[in-house]
Amino acid sequence: MNIDVKKILDQAKDSYDRYFKDAPKLPENHGQDVVFDKEKMKEIINKKVNQLEGHVNNLNTLKKELEGESATVLNNTFPKDKEEYTKTTVNQMLKDYEEERKRIDDLEKKLDEIKK
Repeated sequence: MNIDVKKILDQAKDSYDRYFKDAPKLPENHGQDVVFDKEKMKEIINKKVNQLEGHVNNLNTLKKELEGESATVLNNTFPKDKEEYTKTTVNQMLKDYEEERKRIDDLEKKLDEIKK
């Protein structure tokens, strides 16, 4: 099976870009809000978590493809540095998603501390 590595990496980048561009924005200074709709914020957080999990699952699937059958293609087609670049790029995307998840978890904790 011939896998188009560039196509797989482009799919991962498109998914990554969509998540960070299209996902609802969480407030940076949420503690400074004067009027705060806790339920609306929970809805936004839940939507963002669902999007994040979907994108991470998609990226993990693409990563498995790259590390599985495509490793042979990469080794035969590209120099070793291209293979490392591809793995590094995908791993960095996963780290960014992990950081975003930590930020969401922190916001959820702060939201839970707010009295109704």
